[in-house]
Amino acid sequence: MSHPFRFLHFNHLPNCTAWVDRTFEGYFALNYAHAGRISWGMNGAPLQELTAPAAWWTWPGPHFTYGCKNPPGWDHYYVTFCGRWAVELLQTGWLPTVATESFRPVTDPDDFCLKMSRLQEALAQRDDARAWAMLLGLMLDVRDNRKEQSSREQRLQNFASAIRRDPHRLWTEEAGMRLCAVSKPHFRRLFREQTGQPFRQFCLQSRMDLAATLLRTGRHTIQEISSRCGLSDIYQFYRQFRKYHNRPPGEYRRTIRLEQN
Repeated sequence: MSHPFRFLHFNHLPNCTAWVDRTFEGYFALNYAHAGRISWGMNGAPLQELTAPAAWWTWPGPHFTYGCKNPPGWDHYYVTFCGRWAVELLQTGWLPTVATESFRPVTDPDDFCLKMSRLQEALAQRDDARAWAMLLGLMLDVRDNRKEQSSREQRLQNFASAIRRDPHRLWTEEAGMRLCAVSKPHFRRLFREQTGQPFRQFCLQSRMDLAATLLRTGRHTIQEISSRCGLSDIYQFYRQFRKYHNRPPGEYRRTIRLEQN
């Protein structure tokens, strides 16, 4: 009975500046960029920019173009393999064959990177059976990642919306980490990608936006507005408001009232 798989090559290139422009006849590859950015395309389509962490497949048939020619490049892990088992996965649709499905963001890069490192250690020790089980686990992670990512993005959106609704509350990164079930560095990266701002800056922006709304629409004193925005120190409130709205709160209120009249 022939073996259902065979590993060919594997490597870790921390500062990869390769440019791949070819077909891969007869073998498959799982690639992972742990850091950096690459351009990626298939069958002559316009190149897309992938921001790490991201994983992608190559398989026999299509023409793939990807890489980064400029230092510092990207932190690249890869493993290549062939055999009837991989062909069957491709034929049954288990492996994606559409350009937009063949690469996926990785939601837990530390875990994925550790698994790729352990896979390569197993291959270096010629323990193909253990390596194949580990590769299958990585393939499952990549395949199932989209649903997990969508759920996590929704939880993160809900968390950001709650901050906007009630910015006076003492929001913490730890609360967001627990909600999204991720580490602090991972939460910070996801939050910034989702909102365009670091967590602390987003919270202050939300408070100052509330302050501007109260100055425009209410009769509250500036001290009352400062308290309602979660800032008991009036001098800190003045500094932050001026930073985000380019003028002190009293001047902001007078300007808005003159414009309204």
